Amino acid sequence: MAVGRIETTIVMFPILAVMVLAGWAINSVRLENVENNNAARSAGFADSADMAAAQRAGLTDVGAWRSKQEQDKQNEIAERAAQASRKAADGAEREKREAERQAEKAAYEAARPIREALAARKAKEDYESSHITRPQLTIISWEKGGFGSVALMTVKITNTSDKGYVKDIAIACEYHGKSGTTINSHSAVIYETIKPKQSYIAKGLNMGFINQQAANASCSFVGASAASGMIID
Repeated sequence: MAVGRIETTIVMFPILAVMVLAGWAINSVRLENVENNNAARSAGFADSADMAAAQRAGLTDVGAWRSKQEQDKQNEIAERAAQASRKAADGAEREKREAERQAEKAAYEAARPIREALAARKAKEDYESSHITRPQLTIISWEKGGFGSVALMTVKITNTSDKGYVKDIAIACEYHGKSGTTINSHSAVIYETIKPKQSYIAKGLNMGFINQQAANASCSFVGASAASGMIID
């Protein structure tokens, strides 16, 4: 029995020793913390952790540390306010963009009838244009008026189309000296409507001022429009 007690004592002794050492260490740390806290409080800090934070910031004066803490707090409040302001501004900008997008969409939809009408008109004009051919232009005569400074042209325009009516026929004329040099050019629009296979004679068409040395003239067809709604199918 004595042997058993000795073996038990031998086994328990290291355990007890560790427990004693651990308790001593914990108590030492506690006493050190108490001592550090007391020293920090005597210096005006809240505790040793507060003092250590001040030291990490490079401050040893408690007044300067409190000022820094207050400034940091104000800075944090200001930053939060700025973040809230930015968030509100971003939200307002998103709402503005969405409102603009909706307005553009509404305007696009509102203009749909106009677009459709223009498309229908163009389709009609294209259809009518496909039924007209190039009119034939013939100079019947020309003379000088206004003391020899104005060209008066008489021309014949023939609509060579089988179906389409033409209107607003544009012509261009050049005037040449006896040497053949071109010395003037003018254009004009004859605002008439000509039926298919019919002709129109424009008499005394004022083409504007010319050089008095103009001896002869030549004219050419520039363009014309299809007379809307006048297609013979």
